[in-house]
Amino acid sequence: MVLATGNKNPQFGIYKAVCCGYEIVVTEGARFPDCPEHKRPARWELVAAIDRGRMPLTLPSPSRRG
Repeated sequence: MVLATGNKNPQFGIYKAVCCGYEIVVTEGARFPDCPEHKRPARWELVAAIDRGRMPLTLPSPSRRG
């Protein structure tokens, strides 16, 4: 399944844009946005799934932009 702008998200989690590594949290059922950094459609990949019952003890470090 391609996770891209406009597609419905199947898994609550932290996603990063393939184009630049920008990370966002997307809830299950929400639609993926354009890349906030480039303001255009993007492909997204799951960085960390979030279980609705509990939050992870540590979150991945923020992606480096630049």
